[in-house]
Amino acid sequence: MARRNGVDVDDIVLWLLGGAARLKSGASSPAAEVRIAGVGPLVRLVLGGVFAAGAWLLARASASGLAVEGMVWLAGINLLLAVFNAVPAAPLDGGRLLRAFLWWRTGDRLRATAGAATAGRIFGWFLIAAATLEVRQAELRATLAGVPVSRVMTADPVSVPAVLPLDRFLADPLYRFRHSAFPVTGDG
Repeated sequence: MARRNGVDVDDIVLWLLGGAARLKSGASSPAAEVRIAGVGPLVRLVLGGVFAAGAWLLARASASGLAVEGMVWLAGINLLLAVFNAVPAAPLDGGRLLRAFLWWRTGDRLRATAGAATAGRIFGWFLIAAATLEVRQAELRATLAGVPVSRVMTADPVSVPAVLPLDRFLADPLYRFRHSAFPVTGDG
């Protein structure tokens, strides 16, 4: 698609989840950028559909479960990669589509590139933050594994009777502790 739009291609680098074309220059217009960047996710969507149809046909033909599952996996991974590549964050194809849109709206290719790059940094920050949180939660679970509640709870906590009206609870000085929660008791 790049060559059809007048952009020379150095080569295509293949890796486990697909490939990326290394272009010698940029697109000449926002429309050319859309065509070049949009073909990757589009091909993934088409492949996902073809593999899904293949899985359905194999299942209808009572083919082996392994063949059907293989086709389902190929359909799923292609659809997942299509969606991921369409995320509007540079350097993904979606980031290039965002750049084409911003370029079309502003008429300024450099400003559009900066906008798409900012979206890429924000998306990257989000992934880093989410991954960091995941690790911290796993570490906390590992640290607290096997620790009985009695070791970390407040002994004899201040409790609130279930029948106490909320306005009295809020006004009563007994409950003005630095606690964010109170156990609610009923029937002793």
